[in-house]
Amino acid sequence: MKKRYLIVMTLCSSLWLNAQNFIHPGMLHTQADLDRTKAKVEAGEEPWASAYRKLLTSPHVSLDWKAAPVEKIVRGGRTIWEPDPDNYQLAYRDAATAYQCALVWHISGDKAYADKSVQILNAWAKTCKKVSGDTNACLAYGLYGYQFANAAELMRGYPGWDATDFGRFKEWMLKVWYHGVIGFLQGRNGTQDDHYWSNWGLCNVLCAMSIGILCDDVFIYNQATEYYSIWKTTVTASRCIIWSGNCIRTNADLSATSGRCRNPTATKGMPKWHWRWPQTFAVRDATKAMTFMP
Repeated sequence: MKKRYLIVMTLCSSLWLNAQNFIHPGMLHTQADLDRTKAKVEAGEEPWASAYRKLLTSPHVSLDWKAAPVEKIVRGGRTIWEPDPDNYQLAYRDAATAYQCALVWHISGDKAYADKSVQILNAWAKTCKKVSGDTNACLAYGLYGYQFANAAELMRGYPGWDATDFGRFKEWMLKVWYHGVIGFLQGRNGTQDDHYWSNWGLCNVLCAMSIGILCDDVFIYNQATEYYSIWKTTVTASRCIIWSGNCIRTNADLSATSGRCRNPTATKGMPKWHWRWPQTFAVRDATKAMTFMP
């Protein structure tokens, strides 16, 4: 019954908004965010200037970084479901490098960092074919797909990213990541809705939202928001301490819940999960809005 409801709702909401467009970039950062940060850094204002200097010390901000794409990402290997060992660290490290180099490009204007980010994203889109493992593969779908999508969103306007390559990357996000993410959200590996801790559902919802934004696919974005609205009412009570706002297990996998969606143009009285309006879609750092358990 729940799946039928979700299908009807996502179809209706997509038809309602099929003429609307996303504003890019529109995940972790808007263009206004990036422009403001660039101006603050150039003016030497604090804490932006020191934060940027700290970013430059990251091992992921390196023009010598060598991407290490693999055909199969494994999380939950050496099991009856996947005999090969884990290698998912390669994915999240490369995704982090692509993202951080993209940030440096936006702030400094140095195209060498843009080229490095694009080089990494292209390498993974050309090489990687699947994500595998035991049930932990579902975390890999949500976490690393979200990372890759955010890096690509920052680079989508770069003239040096060939349109054909960008198109291939979006197809990769749809074929490899979206199907895994939506499969988990639909079936939860055959378990009850309250079986998994909150970070599992949240990271997969965020990944689906991010893929929807990246690919300008309103259906996928709305699909994710509908899953969040249902998950929020059926799972939160048993897997989150709702009276304090503290999500259990988020401290074990902080990046799994390190985002939220905001829309400053939402209509008054609209339920909080209806972030569907065509202005600023963004996935934000939730550490400003949530207090994590010690």
